[in-house]
Amino acid sequence: MTNIDKLWHTGDLQAWEQALERYWDFVLERNLKLERSLEALNLERIRRMSPRDWYQFLKDEYFRWKYTAANRYAATTGHLERYTASNGFAQLDRVRERLLNIDPSDTAGGLAAARTIPGLGMAGASGLLALMYPHSFGTVDQFVVNALRQVSGLRESTDLARMNPERLTARNAVLLIGILQRKASDNNRSFGTGTWTPRKIDKVLWTCGRAPGPRCPAHTSARVQQPGPERTTSGSLPPMSTTVRRVPATIRALGQFYADGLERLEIWIARSAAAHLPISVGVRVPISLRVGGQWYDGGLRATTKNDYFWICGDVVDSRGEKTSLARVLRASGFTKNQKVMLDIQGNRICVETE
Repeated sequence: MTNIDKLWHTGDLQAWEQALERYWDFVLERNLKLERSLEALNLERIRRMSPRDWYQFLKDEYFRWKYTAANRYAATTGHLERYTASNGFAQLDRVRERLLNIDPSDTAGGLAAARTIPGLGMAGASGLLALMYPHSFGTVDQFVVNALRQVSGLRESTDLARMNPERLTARNAVLLIGILQRKASDNNRSFGTGTWTPRKIDKVLWTCGRAPGPRCPAHTSARVQQPGPERTTSGSLPPMSTTVRRVPATIRALGQFYADGLERLEIWIARSAAAHLPISVGVRVPISLRVGGQWYDGGLRATTKNDYFWICGDVVDSRGEKTSLARVLRASGFTKNQKVMLDIQGNRICVETE
């Protein structure tokens, strides 16, 4: 189990990355595909939703992700179904539009908007915002409160002690998200990265003081089966290695162009490199990607049809702004068809010249 007080005060990047990776040990195998899908959620998908699509997303994806216990899922979706039966989808869709137009720096305002979705309390509201705006929000619930109570030296310790973890108020939620935001900033400053977010901090806290159950072999089924002795006999992945693996790759042009004429680029890696990559066939796997000294949130994909894996053409910078891999590569002097080397350490990938 993670000692959160020790972790919170350490400057060890490897320890934090191992703690973040541990999150997947708690994901039930039957929920893994949904978990990966929502991990890669972007605002553009939500913008394209019709009123009925939005309802179906909340009912079939978000509520199922947030409320894994059957009785909780039934109760919360019951609120949603009764609301739409009386008011139609249009009223619920106004909440979608409101959420797409919030100021992410206004924590209280964002929570207030998400709370208008029937069935969502503070934990549910913050969870939805954490998926939509991971650079500004994290999920706050009883697990986060109980973990933070174990951290020494927090100036909010008195407030944490007074909270009812199962009945968080709006004021409680704002304070908790503030702690997550501050710690994400501290980690980015300490580690020289831009990829730590409040969402990632909440994922670390969610696992603290808990042991994964026997039905949570998330890594085992999701990843490409890899040869060699790295996999433990229990089927779970070992702690992230400190070894950096160097793998050759190629920057590929797709013959597709953005509005400004820039050609779309991806980075392709041979399947022979599977043993060194966090691959999950058919699912976009989140990675931290470093190009030209800057860190970005990106994605790694694999399918059974292609004889290569690829780093996706869209990335998110340290300000939470979406941009293209092509633009990032060009700014650092990389060109299409160029051979490069990838330094791989778990989910951290650095693009280097040969």
